[in-house]
Amino acid sequence: MTRPLTRTIEAALKGISANDLQCLAENMACIKFPERFNGGTLMRRGRNIEGQTTKNWPDACVSTGPGMIDGIEATRQANWAKHLLDDISKV
Repeated sequence: MTRPLTRTIEAALKGISANDLQCLAENMACIKFPERFNGGTLMRRGRNIEGQTTKNWPDACVSTGPGMIDGIEATRQANWAKHLLDDISKV
């Protein structure tokens, strides 16, 4: 059984804009993995000045070592893993 607070959070997340969802994901990643996302330079580059995401570019990523990149991608698409891999290949 889904708890009322969980349902409230799910409904709120479904209703926010793509930009706000992405910003939330980036902030949560920085809190959850500070050594990974705060230790490096988090590149928040996949948006224009109005906050609109840029198709085919990673929304946010950080280099975590030679040839290694960690990305942050908030999407409602089922194929998020392929989407993220395709975007990160351009970094």
